[in-house]
Amino acid sequence: MGQTVAEGDLVTTLSQQILLGALLCSTFTSTTIARNTTAPVQPDADRVFETKASSDHRINRRALVRRHNITLNNSDPLTPLSVGNGEFAFTADITGLQTFPEYHQQGMALGTQSQWAWHSMPNPNGYKLADILDDYVVVGRKIPYASDKDYSRTYSPAASWLRANPHRLHLGQIGFRVTKADGSLFGIDDLTNTLQTMDLWTGLLTSRFETEDQTVKVQTVCHPDRNILAIRVESALLRNEHLLVSLAFPYGKADWGGLEIAQKWRVRLGLGRNVKWDRVMRFLSRPTIRDGVYTAIETPPYTVQRDHPSIVAALGFVPETPLIDPNTMKRTLEHVLRTWDWASMWGWDYPMLAMTAARLDESEKAVDALFIKSLKNRYLVNGHNFQSSRLPMYLPGNGGLLTAVAMMAAGWDDCPDRPSPGFPDNGKWNIRWEGLKRMP
Repeated sequence: MGQTVAEGDLVTTLSQQILLGALLCSTFTSTTIARNTTAPVQPDADRVFETKASSDHRINRRALVRRHNITLNNSDPLTPLSVGNGEFAFTADITGLQTFPEYHQQGMALGTQSQWAWHSMPNPNGYKLADILDDYVVVGRKIPYASDKDYSRTYSPAASWLRANPHRLHLGQIGFRVTKADGSLFGIDDLTNTLQTMDLWTGLLTSRFETEDQTVKVQTVCHPDRNILAIRVESALLRNEHLLVSLAFPYGKADWGGLEIAQKWRVRLGLGRNVKWDRVMRFLSRPTIRDGVYTAIETPPYTVQRDHPSIVAALGFVPETPLIDPNTMKRTLEHVLRTWDWASMWGWDYPMLAMTAARLDESEKAVDALFIKSLKNRYLVNGHNFQSSRLPMYLPGNGGLLTAVAMMAAGWDDCPDRPSPGFPDNGKWNIRWEGLKRMP
């Protein structure tokens, strides 16, 4: 048996780990960008897209997905690969199991997690949401926000506990215990001829490595519907018990603008409009405008050009509403692109900018936003959106990118009447897609 994983080893950044294969299959089977996104790059004219899929030639989805299969020849603390099904996930190192967790603790930690397993650290001080709420005056009313404003450069003890709990529980580690001829244990640097491939169509992870001229072959896969992991190991080292399997266990803002859509659904369901909701929409205040652009809040400092440029989401991620003037939003977008601190933004902010630019018929800027050079706008070889050493994977970045590209390809309600309306209509783009639905 392996050593017990201490409670402090739980890594909350793994709380939303999902199967990369499932993530990519759901998107790249429908939309293709002919560009390597393992690092941020500037837009250029050599990206090739096809503006539409002909009705008599369907996309070969298996070939398309497998074109993005991942192959690793060396270990990297930031790029372990995962198998899973959306509800359960197992992240493996270069051996196909979780043999070297300490090595990956420096980058992307190894873990086994499921949607049903959650954990909270002790809360002896009884921290609650009210401890971090501060009142702000909005349209003449005091509205509580979880701002933790007395700790502008760090988190208060209450906020630190609340943002980390509850978190998904690391269920345990399954790894190899590989012994040399002299009885000592192999380290990750002792492995030779390493080769690992992730088949994104089947979700099968195939690994191969050698130890003292002995080959080990491993296949790792997850059941498509159940929390079951299957592993197949082939090696002569199994006969003399120089290769064993080790197990280690751990200890244990509401969008009121969306009300109109909700009202339409009520009508479709035969329920009629909700009078209270109509009243709320009628008295919604318009966003504050200063110097011709929207501000983040209606009180000083109005807008700070760092972190999330969330002001653009009101017409981009969210469809056009009577509260937002497109011309003012266009000036706001230009202001953000000109003044914002890119390094302070997060992975989903870049596709958010792209969605806003697309809806404003600024397709060149939409593409540019997806390729902004920034540390947090890069994707590792395993598909994860790296943010920092404390947050080496960031699924909102993946989701934002996939949503933005799908919207730019398939369009949105009342979008320009041309193929792939979110991409430049300059004859340089060749885009193929199928199976996508328009955004609202």
